[in-house]
Amino acid sequence: MELNKIIKKVLRESIVVETDEDWRKVKLIQRYMDTIFVPNDDLVCKANVVRFVDKDEYAVTIWINENIKYSQDDSDELVDDVWDAIYNMFEIPVSVRRLKSKC
Repeated sequence: MELNKIIKKVLRESIVVETDEDWRKVKLIQRYMDTIFVPNDDLVCKANVVRFVDKDEYAVTIWINENIKYSQDDSDELVDDVWDAIYNMFEIPVSVRRLKSKC
């Protein structure tokens, strides 16, 4: 399935009437990460999106697969890719944290 079709499908399925637009964005970003980003990157095991209400900020935690050899540059590039993907799709800046994990 083409990436554009997947994105449109995810967004179409994610349109839910909610009282708070910001919480809806968290769900959309999480669905985007689970459906598009994580399955297409072997280095990432999973991702979790949170919103800090008091600071009005979004954060993403990504778990990096320890079973795959990677360098610090690969890890830094992954963080940049996550930030860019979310900003380009949702126009929301996020902080990205990475943790090592055995997938």
